[in-house]
Amino acid sequence: MTQTIKHAAAGKVMTLDEIEAFCRQARAAGASGADSPKVRITFGGQLRSMEITVDGGRAVKDGAQ
Repeated sequence: MTQTIKHAAAGKVMTLDEIEAFCRQARAAGASGADSPKVRITFGGQLRSMEITVDGGRAVKDGAQ
């Protein structure tokens, strides 16, 4: 089953606690430490949101399923 994990900043940019919550949820869904999430950043380079797609315990690369 494919699952997309998405987290966005509660304020203007993501905090370390929000990043940690994203990582915990992604790993619980089966993502590994070698998988790369897609991110959105501000013009100043700060993190705004993160997303990763996990398929049956493996992260999906480049949208391929």
